[in-house]
Amino acid sequence: MRAAFFWVAVLSCLAGQAMILRSTIRARAHVPRARGLATPRFAAELAWAILPAAMLAATLALTWRALP
Repeated sequence: MRAAFFWVAVLSCLAGQAMILRSTIRARAHVPRARGLATPRFAAELAWAILPAAMLAATLALTWRALP
């Protein structure tokens, strides 16, 4: 039963992270390209979207190892 809850949590986390990455990538298409205005760097935005996903993956892996 615990494994079922774990996999539901994994699927929920994957869906959430996919939506975060999708919004990060799609928001880039709507950034105005006017001169003189500072635009956020896409690499930094993507890193801040991927870093929590990597940490969450590590947490889920450690949780899986801790399950009996």
